[in-house]
Amino acid sequence: MKVNANILSQNRAEEFGFDLFNEFVIPPSFDSIDFERSNKPKVFIGGRGSGKTMLLRYLSHKSQFSLHREDITLKDFEHIGLYWKAETFTVFQMQKRGISIEDWTVSFEHLFTLVMTRELISCLRSIKNTSYDHFNSDEFNAIRINLEPFSLGNAISLDELDNFLKTELIKLNIWLRNVRVNDRPQHYPLMLLSNILEIFKSKIACIKNSKFDIYIDEYENLVGFQKRVVNTWVKHSQNPLFFHLAMKRNAFNERRTLSTESLSNVHDYRKYDLEETFLQKENFEVFASEVLLYRLNKEHNLDLGDFDSTIVTDPEKLSLRRDRNYISHILETTRSLFPSQTTKEMANEINNDSQLLNRLKNKLDGILKKRNSELSYNEFIYVEDLRSTIVAISLLHRTSLRVEDVLNELQKFKNNEKSKFKDWIDNNFVGSFLLFYNIPNKPCPLYSGFSTFCTMSRGNIRHLTELCYKTFLRASDRNSNDSIVDLNNIKIKHQSQAAKQAAVTFLNEIKTFGRLGNKLYTFTLRIGSLFELAQNQPKQSEPERIHFSLSKGERQSEDSTELINEALMWSVLFESKLTKSKNKNAPDVTEYLINPIYTPFFNISYRKKRRLELSMKEFNVIISGSLDEYQELINTYRRKWNIEDSNLQGDLFKK
Repeated sequence: MKVNANILSQNRAEEFGFDLFNEFVIPPSFDSIDFERSNKPKVFIGGRGSGKTMLLRYLSHKSQFSLHREDITLKDFEHIGLYWKAETFTVFQMQKRGISIEDWTVSFEHLFTLVMTRELISCLRSIKNTSYDHFNSDEFNAIRINLEPFSLGNAISLDELDNFLKTELIKLNIWLRNVRVNDRPQHYPLMLLSNILEIFKSKIACIKNSKFDIYIDEYENLVGFQKRVVNTWVKHSQNPLFFHLAMKRNAFNERRTLSTESLSNVHDYRKYDLEETFLQKENFEVFASEVLLYRLNKEHNLDLGDFDSTIVTDPEKLSLRRDRNYISHILETTRSLFPSQTTKEMANEINNDSQLLNRLKNKLDGILKKRNSELSYNEFIYVEDLRSTIVAISLLHRTSLRVEDVLNELQKFKNNEKSKFKDWIDNNFVGSFLLFYNIPNKPCPLYSGFSTFCTMSRGNIRHLTELCYKTFLRASDRNSNDSIVDLNNIKIKHQSQAAKQAAVTFLNEIKTFGRLGNKLYTFTLRIGSLFELAQNQPKQSEPERIHFSLSKGERQSEDSTELINEALMWSVLFESKLTKSKNKNAPDVTEYLINPIYTPFFNISYRKKRRLELSMKEFNVIISGSLDEYQELINTYRRKWNIEDSNLQGDLFKK
């Protein structure tokens, strides 16, 4: 099976347009969102790549009344979606500059009214262009509306109204460029949208009883008073207009309305976490498999076994996708496209690489000489299972273990007798293997396999798609301008190289994350380098650290609180509560996990195993300390962990 590697190059919702009827794979939690029975506003929460925009556009009229839909019935008009994502530059201009918040509030309402009234007209265009028999172009063109109360005249056609609204938007934008010089244009209230909708409902039979859901995307891009305006609309949603929000995690930082009331979860809205379902690894792996196979099949109609692309886009067939046989087949198919190795197979590959084999011998020889042992390194090389040899290097660094005892346990392991090496391998191999593979330009095979890609993506379809796309590029025929890849010829090295490349891409992207982008980037390099240093401990007594907590009882500074909130909002960090404690009276500890997608850059584990506890002083050095202060912190931990030399990927001093 051969495809063009660029088949997966699109990884953002905006690249698919607004009509997603043939693009949207229904997520597994779709039927848990009460779209039909409840009119209560909804707040969708999720990080970048969690599918918020795809979901909202799928629920909106251009997908609902897609040209690709063959059968549209009256039931499809019960809920009609209208979509709005604020243009960041425009809404940001609507503040300060000598104008009161009260006046800016009126301007913001005017902007929203113009845009959403045009969206409403666009919705009618979507309906008239479908196969639905009872509303066509002639009926659309025949509609005339009377808006004399708003000084817009009488008997206006929909096209005339749309052109008028477009002109008013241009006037608004011209005024916003220089509010002190330009004349302020006429402002229209949200009542205009409501009145026009009433007129439409009275003239168009199919929408007479429709409820209109306004989906406001990227709520976090609004400034404070604008959020209060939107919150007011959410709180006072009523038939036929209902307001719904989508935002990044930790972005719902304003619950006030324009009155003394505030929004309250359950009472005023229901919150839906789009990533919560994917915290169970198999849920995400199955969904990611469906997205991948659907896109491959859609473009090339490949032979993907029994995969049925029609069921993944049909909300009514979610139950079929929960069948265990279906799940097993889906996972088997994608895992075969992106093969993985067992830990034993990874370790034994060293036998086939002279550079790695020499490195293994040198490391063994070095530690034995350091321990003043007369034993030969050859006695510790077990070619049939080099996992034991890799782990033995770490064990020999532990002075609490006698060299002879390590060798004795290894001999038992070779003879298939009861040995401590089984537990030692289970607990130490990954960390020891990563340390062994800490070689420039030598990607580690641990970062390969579809299941591993899903773990590193942590519920983010965009990250998963990018990992697969970069793998395709690595595996493609470099002699072809078409970048053709044979899906049956994807190797471990292609995936591990792609993982490293994707990590670099997403790490550099942090600089663009809001107003603290550069600070978040520096923080990620620093905390990642500290985890990398921890990974380089020769003893590997506490390997695989990719999350931290802050010492209990120490008060966070404003800078640290702000940075953590931004890191959580942009999914640079993930937050969890540690409730397991020997002291039942001790308060819960908050843990912060670095996004696993960055881990290949630092050559650290993507698995959450050991936690590093930082003092607030240390954390403040990481987020805002000088280079000298940060270097001293690194040197302190280097001495603490007995690391003689370490070449850190994220070392700021090399940049």
